[in-house]
Amino acid sequence: MGLSMPAIGWVLAACGSSGNNQTASGTNTTTGSGGVESTSTAGTSAASGGSTVVVASPSASGNLKTGGTPQNGGDYTVVFPSTVGDYDPQSAYDNQASCVFFGAYEMLIQLKGHSTSDYAPMLAKEWGPNSDGSEWTFTLNDNIKFHDGTACDANAVVKSFQRLIKMQRGPYDVVARFVANPDTDITAPDAKTVKFKLKTPNPIFEAAIASEYGPFVVSPAAMEQHKTADDPYAHNWFTKNMAGTGPYKAVTINPQQVVLERFSDYYRGWSGSHFDRIIFRIVEDTATRRTLIQGGSADALTNALTPEAVADLKKDANVQVLEYPSTNVNWSWMNCGDRLKDPEVRQALSYAFPYDDVRNGVYKGLLAKTGGPLTPTTAGYDKSVFIYETDLDKAKTLLNKHFKPGTKFSFMISSGSDLTAALAQLFQANLQQIGYNLDIRQVERAARTNLAYGDAPPSQRPDFFGDWGWWPDYNDGYNELFPNFYSKSAGSAGSNVGFYKNDRFDQILDTLAPGITDQAKYNQLLAEAQDILTKQDPPAIYWGMVTWYTVLRSNIRGFVWNPIYLNWYNYYDMYRVS
Repeated sequence: MGLSMPAIGWVLAACGSSGNNQTASGTNTTTGSGGVESTSTAGTSAASGGSTVVVASPSASGNLKTGGTPQNGGDYTVVFPSTVGDYDPQSAYDNQASCVFFGAYEMLIQLKGHSTSDYAPMLAKEWGPNSDGSEWTFTLNDNIKFHDGTACDANAVVKSFQRLIKMQRGPYDVVARFVANPDTDITAPDAKTVKFKLKTPNPIFEAAIASEYGPFVVSPAAMEQHKTADDPYAHNWFTKNMAGTGPYKAVTINPQQVVLERFSDYYRGWSGSHFDRIIFRIVEDTATRRTLIQGGSADALTNALTPEAVADLKKDANVQVLEYPSTNVNWSWMNCGDRLKDPEVRQALSYAFPYDDVRNGVYKGLLAKTGGPLTPTTAGYDKSVFIYETDLDKAKTLLNKHFKPGTKFSFMISSGSDLTAALAQLFQANLQQIGYNLDIRQVERAARTNLAYGDAPPSQRPDFFGDWGWWPDYNDGYNELFPNFYSKSAGSAGSNVGFYKNDRFDQILDTLAPGITDQAKYNQLLAEAQDILTKQDPPAIYWGMVTWYTVLRSNIRGFVWNPIYLNWYNYYDMYRVS
């Protein structure tokens, strides 16, 4: 799940909320079939007034520097806004944790370049389905070792995936969705071959195996060595230690920093130019993070500054700022189970939201106009999706049918985010113009998250969870929609914090769940689902697609962004120049 919160410095990817400085996970999620190239151009979409508006063009802005003499060695320092509480890659559902995992762990395959639908080798050098798509086979590279010195053969990969599914933590369903029985349906015919037997043929499986949440392969030997009767999968050990196959091995893990150094037995070798160490520094103060990156004490950060700071840094020749499309949409949840139960009320409130002021004034252009909870970079996004525009006259007409002027609505946000507070005040001002009041309630993020993911009924929830958002685990619209809007995902069962229920929408997701090989049918169903979530029966006010950014020192080369792998770095391919 890619839960995101609107402060430009968020750090949780999958199932969680973002941090206080920028916009979140996954929770996260989704598909391989039908994925669009992140550099493609989106079409147009019908606006509320019947006109057309151009939706976000999924292309990056800002040029990465080229040239210089490659230097082999040295440190690469990444700045994080907050600590990571769980370093178990089969448990953590947090994009900041995944940022570390990409240095220390590997998956069978990964997304290729900027694409959300093409794949490149990782542990596997070859892979593919059988004739009917009911079974996938992966052939491993040679001489792969875990950091504990044990061999990463097919049997070890099988045990790692069985651990992921059977442990049932965090992102386990990324793979469990496709496999009925991990003990019998994930097998190793020989030392180099791994086979997955699927419940039903499903082209999305390839995308799921490349997700940054869950499919990282861990050492079964480390699990066996550190497991206990109460912890048979050694989760407690893995939360504070790492044992993967990645190019870098953990040597320091503490609340202030994590240090990875070259793994000498890495199977791809160390010829060419590579960093010696990857260092992650935890710096909670936004101004200090900026000072570090500008002064050269840090080499990189992602979505960890204010929009104003990002604009200023574009003028600094010592850094390079790259903005790029994501699969992340931010929104405000509406409480669909209490006072805002009527769809017309939620339509009215959607018309009252100050979209342009938020996108251009608060986010300084780092929020693009898109419709609904999917983005143009997400498989299944409907280019004709309904997009709300601010229309206070229409909002007043609709709202007056259900509430008397002077009615007060509660708008809960996390404390500590100037962005969120500014957005809330703009919405408050719009509602005041049409005769209604917005009670802005700032609470600690933990309290807001506990209430959102708890089982308190709608009557004990605010009218709005004001700062929310999500992106998929892999490129599939279903994976984005299911945890957030499926009726059975309400409360502690998922991320449906607004207790949204629409029978036709549920039917569509039930049809999509097993997988659909007919691409036209897949797109048709998701288009209908998006129309329900926007024009017909909106459960949320969708602000738009978050434009992510990464700031690098000017002498860093080799970075590649990806709309699914948010807050990641391709460490092995990166280097410094002189």
